[in-house]
Amino acid sequence: MTLIVAVPGGMLLNEWVKVLVHRQRPFVDGPFVDWSGYSFASGHTIGATLLYGQLLLFVLPVLKARHWRFLFIFSAISLVGLVGFSRVAQGAHFLTDVLAAILFGIIWLALCVVLGKPIRQGGLRS
Repeated sequence: MTLIVAVPGGMLLNEWVKVLVHRQRPFVDGPFVDWSGYSFASGHTIGATLLYGQLLLFVLPVLKARHWRFLFIFSAISLVGLVGFSRVAQGAHFLTDVLAAILFGIIWLALCVVLGKPIRQGGLRS
């Protein structure tokens, strides 16, 4: 349930932030592609943060060995970092766009986990 809400909801939140901020991209016309849309915050980076963060939340409770937990955490952080770095290297985003997307993704995911806890514990009862 959280995966269904967290990733699409975070992406929608990111689109609203883009419309509110209206920050132009570093390069309007890149050497390989035309970057349309606004820059702040990076959609690819928030998507990676939400997806890999959500996958970590599914896998970590099952992993008992510390080395496996470390490997999965390191891998998720590395993948998010690579996505963010690639967006800056391609000229699609400023570094602050990427850092904000990671921060927004972590906050949104934490909010989804906290608000989803009553649902996982048997639903909201009145």
